[in-house]
Amino acid sequence: MFCVKCGNTLYPGSNFCSNCGHATEPKSSPDPKTHVKLVKKMQKGYPWWVNSLIVVLFVGLIYAIYLNTYSSFPNVVEKQLEAIRSNHITEAYYHYASKEFQSRTSFVDFKKFINEHAVLKENQSFKVTKEHLHNLFASVDGVLTSRQNEKQKAQFKLVKEGDQWKILSVDLVVETTPLEAIEDHSEAHAKAVVQSQLKALSERDIFDAYYNYTSKEFQEATSFSVFQQFMERFSIFSSYQEIDFRTFIKGYPLSSFIITLNNSFGSMVVEYAIGLEGDQWKIWGIHLLERSDQDKLKNKSPKEMIQAQINAIRNHDLISAYYDFSSIDFQKTTSFRNFEKFVKEQQVMYHNRSSKLDVTSHNDNVAVVLGELVSMDDFNQELDFELVLEGDVWKTHHIKHH
Repeated sequence: MFCVKCGNTLYPGSNFCSNCGHATEPKSSPDPKTHVKLVKKMQKGYPWWVNSLIVVLFVGLIYAIYLNTYSSFPNVVEKQLEAIRSNHITEAYYHYASKEFQSRTSFVDFKKFINEHAVLKENQSFKVTKEHLHNLFASVDGVLTSRQNEKQKAQFKLVKEGDQWKILSVDLVVETTPLEAIEDHSEAHAKAVVQSQLKALSERDIFDAYYNYTSKEFQEATSFSVFQQFMERFSIFSSYQEIDFRTFIKGYPLSSFIITLNNSFGSMVVEYAIGLEGDQWKIWGIHLLERSDQDKLKNKSPKEMIQAQINAIRNHDLISAYYDFSSIDFQKTTSFRNFEKFVKEQQVMYHNRSSKLDVTSHNDNVAVVLGELVSMDDFNQELDFELVLEGDVWKTHHIKHH
């Protein structure tokens, strides 16, 4: 055996050449057979049962997500109905109703609503006819059947709070005779729905007046509690002695009826916006046009009117701030709910302790008042109030903050 580098003779078993020191054995390399076995093992992967288990777990996870998202919200409706059926009203309200629902409807009102609708109080079954899901909101339509076999359509709206579905609203759909043509916005139909609501109000049935005669859009813009406060504030709606149907303005999609309510204390001119919701006539808006109780405001200047509105907000009387001091156009473009939200977001308005007002422009029909409000925590903010002359009374038409 010779050295591959210098050719010197090597002794058996020697690791280095005695002449040049070159290594006598090459570096070890993996056994080809062992290498093939390792490659095959790597290619083989996990055992079949491990792969099967992974697939099962993945499918199960997807199914669990599906059940949680798509199947749980109808179950909440059934659970609330079951609680009502068992006379567990507290559970039906506090466990299944959303925070938004509870903020708009007190427990007392919720209980009263149930007691006044036997098909809900004594419900025996609920057959789902339609489900709809959109992000964090869902709706379930169906038919309620009572123990007396009374049937009524109902719609439940839901919202997801955290990882749980909660009831956002409950609407009982009152069946009416189908109309021959949707485009037939007749005066008779419009007059009938106004008369029906006023009759319910005169009988102090505020629930019927709200849930059976106003549109869903109306209810979304005006909660039941606000509607109730409005009717309490303007009691002529329930204490009228005479209704004068003055003018019907036919339109599409909404028509309007201008009426005058009279009693021994005064009168009020009201505009009702009437339109179809499906095949049912509903009230979409109620606007106060003229009120005999506003005669005292006729001689007030724009500055005095804004100060009165600010005082009403300071006293948290938003019903008065909105209906007494804002124009009809303002109310048509800004719902009470949006007005309330705006005021409460502007803490300097909702918690104002003082105000400084200056009239920056004034002509026969339009005025602008610049207001500097100071909040309870001494925060200052400037606001522009634009007013229009409505009849003989100045009303807020626009509010802009700097």
